[in-house]
Amino acid sequence: MSPKDLTAKELVMGEEYEIADIIYQTNSAELSSSSKFVLRQFANYLKENKSISVEIGGHTDDIGDDYLNLELSESRAKGVKSYLILCGVEAERLSSRGYGETAPKVANDSEENRALNRRTVFKISNL
Repeated sequence: MSPKDLTAKELVMGEEYEIADIIYQTNSAELSSSSKFVLRQFANYLKENKSISVEIGGHTDDIGDDYLNLELSESRAKGVKSYLILCGVEAERLSSRGYGETAPKVANDSEENRALNRRTVFKISNL
C-alpha cells in the first residue's frame, strides 16, 4: 500500500465528507479489512475530537431494484456505525441513514462512475 496525499479541510456543520477507501463487495454490506483499517483511524480522530457528531450516509449506484438499493445503503451505513462504536466512539455521537441511489455523486453512465456512487459519506451534525 503506497502513502496517499492527505489534505486537511476545516470542518463545516452540515457539510459532507467522504472517505473514499471504504470499499464493499458488490451487493454486500460487509466491510473489507482495508476499510476497517481506515475506519479505525477515523474512530481515533473522533475519540480525540469528542464534540464532533456525524451522520453516516450510505449510497449505491443505480444497478438493481430501487428498494433493495435503499436497504443495502442502510445496511452499509449501519455497519459503519456499528464498527465505529466497536472502536470506542460513543453511539450517541453517530447516526446512520441509507440514501440508496437517490443522491448520485456523478452520472451513473459508466462502471467507473457507478463505482464513485457506491460510497459512504459523513455529514457533520455537531461541532
